[in-house]
Amino acid sequence: KYYGKKYPYADRLLNSKETVTLDEESYITTAAHNQAGYTVVGITPKREIAESFHGLQNTIIIVALLCIVIAVSIPSLTIVNYSKRTDNIIRFMRKVEKGEFVARMQDTKEDQLGQIAGSFNEMLDELTRYIDKVYKAEINQKNAELSALQARINPHFLYNTLEVIRMRALSQGAQDVGDMIYSLSMLFKNIVQHKSH
Repeated sequence: KYYGKKYPYADRLLNSKETVTLDEESYITTAAHNQAGYTVVGITPKREIAESFHGLQNTIIIVALLCIVIAVSIPSLTIVNYSKRTDNIIRFMRKVEKGEFVARMQDTKEDQLGQIAGSFNEMLDELTRYIDKVYKAEINQKNAELSALQARINPHFLYNTLEVIRMRALSQGAQDVGDMIYSLSMLFKNIVQHKSH
């Protein structure tokens, strides 16, 4: 703009320190070379600095907001994930508490919650095996007790029934029927005693 002409604000540049009003208010920096006899002046309008700073300010704000969103969302997602997995474990434990031993937790992660789920599944497997073992042992014991009770009750019931019939026959004067029933009773008694030995 001023090439080949005298710069009209030369006296202001040399006397000012930081800012000066030229065509518009500007920042200046000067560097004088004493031996060569010239001075280098850098002039930057405040408006340009303000525009650059405004753009930089917007960039800083956007980057800061992104950092805040990332810093908040990553821990939040982690906490929500842990919370869901913890609720799932608690729900499953309540099912087991009500007597549902069939289902198993499907948590394959290797963190603490995954280890808890795996240990709980192993405990349920062991508990199921123990229950089956004890239940089958109790059933076998009950069957043995029932068989023993039947073995004791049935012969006595049969003997008593035959004896009642024999007495009835004798009271009616049927001595031959009474003798036959007595013989039948003794035959059954010998068979049962032979089997028990």
